[in-house]
Amino acid sequence: MKVIVIATECWGKIFVSKHHYAKHLAEMGHEVVYLNPVDIAWRVHNLFSIPVLTVDEPVRGLRVVSYGNPLPRLNLLPLILQKLACRAIARSVCRHIGWQRPDLVWTFDLARFPDLGIWQASVSLLHLVELFDHPMFLDAHRHRREILRTADHVVTIADMISDQIRPQRPDVVTMNHGADLNGFERATKLKGALPGAGAVKAGLVGNFQVSFDFTLLERLSSMCPQVDFLLMGPHQGSNLGDLHQDAIEGIQRVRHRKNVFFLGVIPPGELMSYLREVDINIIIYKDEFVNGHCNPHKMMGYFYAGRAIVSSYVDAYRGRPDLVWLAHGSAEFPALFKKALEQLEDLNSPTNSSHRRQFARENSYESRIREILRLVNAERNGTETEKEAIRA
Repeated sequence: MKVIVIATECWGKIFVSKHHYAKHLAEMGHEVVYLNPVDIAWRVHNLFSIPVLTVDEPVRGLRVVSYGNPLPRLNLLPLILQKLACRAIARSVCRHIGWQRPDLVWTFDLARFPDLGIWQASVSLLHLVELFDHPMFLDAHRHRREILRTADHVVTIADMISDQIRPQRPDVVTMNHGADLNGFERATKLKGALPGAGAVKAGLVGNFQVSFDFTLLERLSSMCPQVDFLLMGPHQGSNLGDLHQDAIEGIQRVRHRKNVFFLGVIPPGELMSYLREVDINIIIYKDEFVNGHCNPHKMMGYFYAGRAIVSSYVDAYRGRPDLVWLAHGSAEFPALFKKALEQLEDLNSPTNSSHRRQFARENSYESRIREILRLVNAERNGTETEKEAIRA
């Protein structure tokens, strides 16, 4: 199958779900194009020839493609002009990669290509990994309902997202994130020791942006001097985007604390080597951003590592204390974290660790892709019974 993945983040050292989907699709034998967000600057020449470049081929069967818009400030133009310009982009991309048309266009982006029909793909899929009516992106996603309308299928990663769009798309399917089992299982033992002299190591994986609660981290580091807090992820701009000023200031406040350590960007294939060595993993968001993180992708890595997890409220795991302890607000988090430290031996018992790891195994990217391809292939083959079985 020929698949175009329309991504919201550029290809790079840090992977989130769309990077993993593209890579696993290629490893499963499909031809995949990962279409970066617009990252070629507009020039007058673009009016006459849309620039399209293959910038990487990270694995066999996967091409990373960049392009430039034919018109400046395209997302601010009237919808009809956007559709005409996007049709020209789609033709230029297909011509560049040598395809007459894709079999599947799989978009994660609510800001680009407001009419998925312009790709003339056999079938289209909108995959929502954040709130549809996200308050931070209402302006950028002004034509999101048009994208929702023109997608043949819609998949989300949480009931909270599905509930937002079900009035318009009653056929929406909720599927959890995937787990990169291949990468997790290939991870080797960490060379050397983790930094810090604390008796307990707490891991925090993420893109430390404006939603990350640095104030809560300060409080936890003061309250628990015996815990070393290890932050794994970019503390400057990355392929996931530039840092917000609030995040820069938060990083400056905590980086000189004796028990807070920034480990920087860790390649996806090495992340599990670190997570296996920590004692507890945490996720902390500011209260006003909690709903926007209703199912963070990093959770699958935490589950596979098997260690105890304490997190800001994550709606997708409500009622699952066997997997993760959820705090209902930042005011509640310190006491819950302290309680977890007191029960750490039991939380990290072989039985509890195995239970979390098994949950990740049941949600591999391979199994998730097979589910999604059954859904879209049912559309291509016209088998309504199979489509209904998948939705159920």
